[in-house]
Amino acid sequence: MPEIPRVSVVMPVHNGGPYLQHAVDSILGQTFTDFEFLIIDDGSTDATAEVLRPYQVADNRVRVHHQEKAGLVASLNRGCSQARAAYIARMDADDIAYPDRLARQVEFLDRHPRVAVVGSAVVRIDASGREIKQNACPTSHAQIVEALREYTCFTHPSVMLRAAALVAVGGYRPAYGPAEDYDLWLRLSEQYELANLPDPLLYYRVYPDQVSVRQLDQQILSVVGARAAARQRALTGSDGSPADELITAELLRKWGVPETAVADAMGRGYCYAAYVMLQIGQADEAIELLRTGWHLSHGRGGLGAMLAGACSKQAKTCFLAGRVLAGLSWGAEAWRAQLTLPFHLLRHHLIRTRAEIGSAGANP
Repeated sequence: MPEIPRVSVVMPVHNGGPYLQHAVDSILGQTFTDFEFLIIDDGSTDATAEVLRPYQVADNRVRVHHQEKAGLVASLNRGCSQARAAYIARMDADDIAYPDRLARQVEFLDRHPRVAVVGSAVVRIDASGREIKQNACPTSHAQIVEALREYTCFTHPSVMLRAAALVAVGGYRPAYGPAEDYDLWLRLSEQYELANLPDPLLYYRVYPDQVSVRQLDQQILSVVGARAAARQRALTGSDGSPADELITAELLRKWGVPETAVADAMGRGYCYAAYVMLQIGQADEAIELLRTGWHLSHGRGGLGAMLAGACSKQAKTCFLAGRVLAGLSWGAEAWRAQLTLPFHLLRHHLIRTRAEIGSAGANP
């Protein structure tokens, strides 16, 4: 057996497609070289195995494990259980690590022995690799704990963890997929310090077919469940989470979570996902997310206003193009999403008109 490395990079992949090679190359091109690269091929049916085979031959740090489709949480736990290093770095098969990512995070954990997890800011990119936006993040433990009450302030594939801390809290829990990371951060924050580096160390790819979009409703249920479980641990020391079954709306009701809280979370979650899709120019996908979220949240969480705004914009585009019937259809959908929309538009028009009159009067 080779000498134990300082870092184990764990990367699950299912049908890696056009992004896999970029992700692998970004890890193998790190300035920090003392690592093993554990890749869990989770039942891929595309050319993933063929893409990975040359890397195994050329670099003995690469260890690929093929398995029947078991899902992300099972793949993560398998990879982490086979990791030999004291530090585990997460990576996803559609992202790209900065060359100094591992070096920066190893240096930070070496200097801060009380910190169990260190993530970083990221730069969002679209499917073609075009840079969209840099995402800032809270950096201190106190800021992170405060933020975790509302949202996950770690980008999962940007983090490096202490393997001992991951084992101590029980690893990733299947019940909370696809928000298994959020549940983990909450549990780790109760026993250890957490940190983020302010500089981006990862290009994080955003596109309509990624897991966080395809499984959004389950992700939101799991996020609400993770918060409820954290409150229960604070009261009793344990949370009674299911071993394998995913978090459901029925289970949340049994845990005393109000249905309005779930609806609000659905609204906010779908609003944010739609906002991200708009950032990468996917307007149709954004509107579909808003429509789905509208039904699941019953218009709560600020979603009605956002859906109305998106539909109003589409209506204006249609009217300008002479497509009157389509414009009326979009306008009707905007009105259904926010019944007070006509009054908001009228108020906006009146305010703008008064401002224009005042400006004209001041400068005859």
